[in-house]
Amino acid sequence: MDITEKDFNEQVLEKSREIPVLVDFWASWCGPCRALTPTLEEIEKEFNGKLRVVKVNTETETELAARFAVRSIPDVKLFVDGEQVDQFTGALPKDQILVFLENWLTDEQLDGISRILPTDVLQAADLLMKYERRGKKKDELVIKTVLQLIKIEEPDKALSLVQTIPLGASAYSDHREGIEPLLKMYHEEENVRSMLKSTVSDDTAALRSGFDVLLARITEGTDKDKNREICIALFKVLGNDHELAMEYRSKLYRALY
Repeated sequence: MDITEKDFNEQVLEKSREIPVLVDFWASWCGPCRALTPTLEEIEKEFNGKLRVVKVNTETETELAARFAVRSIPDVKLFVDGEQVDQFTGALPKDQILVFLENWLTDEQLDGISRILPTDVLQAADLLMKYERRGKKKDELVIKTVLQLIKIEEPDKALSLVQTIPLGASAYSDHREGIEPLLKMYHEEENVRSMLKSTVSDDTAALRSGFDVLLARITEGTDKDKNREICIALFKVLGNDHELAMEYRSKLYRALY
């Protein structure tokens, strides 16, 4: 929908009191603008009436462009409750735009899955597998669900679900990089099963015992590379700042070198 200065207040400012409005400042000569348009239209369709996308032609609406300090295009500004609250420039990919929107848009479907998780982990996992939209909040919920699946000994479902997190394109990519290889070893490696469960339950004593076993194997030269990979994966699952991850990373380095 093209907006002019005449109807901007009604179609953007007033409408944004009902739902967020994304305003795309563009021009016909701008290649990145043309590339961005179908992405924004696709996102608007996915949000099914919970987000509005409009366009402002900076060639004809010069006063609007000046009013909102548009200096380079595409320039996309988000309006909520009658005010501009955020913006981005350039033809960002869909995933990045969804992350940009997450702070301002509620997702009833994702909220519903979050409410289901404490009482029905399997149903929450099935719903997340069918949930197509990507973003940080979804990936965060995926990790929470994966950990609960491990807790109830559903490693295959946990593996399928964690693989929905995009590698290198999510705040939770490291979590996938840690959990995925461990789940692939789950059925063959008793120590991996035990340590994953201890990670979920935050059983420090059991984790220490498991790490000590891994380090002993590395020192002895028993499956050195595999046990090193298990340690590194567990560090990622725990988080780089976790006390045990920091302690045993140093011990691993000494055992290797």
